[in-house]
Amino acid sequence: MLTGTVNDFQPWLAVDLLAIGGQYLSVEVVLDTGFNGELAMPASVIPQLDLVPRGNRYTYLAVGSWTASCLSPSSFAANAPP
Repeated sequence: MLTGTVNDFQPWLAVDLLAIGGQYLSVEVVLDTGFNGELAMPASVIPQLDLVPRGNRYTYLAVGSWTASCLSPSSFAANAPP
């Protein structure tokens, strides 16, 4: 089970992302109930995970706004207790 907090009506939780080099990076994220299998993260996290940016795209968020996203194909593992 994952636990987190609610801030300004948004559910936040911490996930551990596995970098290409094998180390984990803990990141606070907003849980989006419209999750489609992709993870949006700040551009500053990409080099910390040793990912290579592949371009940009605009994403429509569940709150009804658009945001610019940097694309970086990869896999991630959410580290959660059983």
